[in-house]
Amino acid sequence: YNEPLEWLSQSINSILQQTFKDFEFIIICDNPYYGQGAQLLKNYAEKDKRITLIINEENIGLTKSLNKGLAIAKGDYIARMDADDISMPNRLEKQFKYMESHPDVIVLGCMIKRFGQTQHWHPQEAVYFSDEDLKAQMLFGKCIAHPTAMIRNKVLTSNQITYDENYRHSQDYRLWEQLMAYGKFAKLKDVLLKYRVSEQQITKSNSSSQGDLSQSISYRCQKRWLESEGFSYTIDEIKNNPF
Repeated sequence: YNEPLEWLSQSINSILQQTFKDFEFIIICDNPYYGQGAQLLKNYAEKDKRITLIINEENIGLTKSLNKGLAIAKGDYIARMDADDISMPNRLEKQFKYMESHPDVIVLGCMIKRFGQTQHWHPQEAVYFSDEDLKAQMLFGKCIAHPTAMIRNKVLTSNQITYDENYRHSQDYRLWEQLMAYGKFAKLKDVLLKYRVSEQQITKSNSSSQGDLSQSISYRCQKRWLESEGFSYTIDEIKNNPF
């Protein structure tokens, strides 16, 4: 949207320099007035034919932009990253090989290393790797960091699943909620992504709307789990009697 040019170059270069070369690189700019940023993106697209560049005519937000990418993606897997993050050179190769050898896994994450304004960042992040543990974590919050995700595209298309555009925030948590019934989740123990922490993200993390949306997903996941164990609770009952 409006990342510094240096950050944008670092991010794009980290994908172009991957050890795995056979990919399509869809870049979506959600700021038609990006100026120098948009020109930088055009320069990259002219130099590397793997890049498909989309510059939205108006600002439509992250969720709708993500769906634009899904609609045109042709690969077997969807890997994503934000414009201020940096993928390690072997990220795509490691994730691709894992997905190829584990056909029952539909969503794969990895470990991250935070950098930037990390002194202000205090995430409560539990680390889980198995399908059972990751889905148990869904009862209380998202289980896979969104910019680390690799998703099996066939599961999305065959079940007509996209990002829920009712969710301007927590769209990743909502997507995991939609997908968790269709196959296994997994997370690699390798650090394959550098996650930039900035003031803008810190402000977003305190958004009350984001918290409300995330909590609603958590309540639904808790309700489904309780029902699977033979208990019947309404959402209001779960709200008033938290775990």
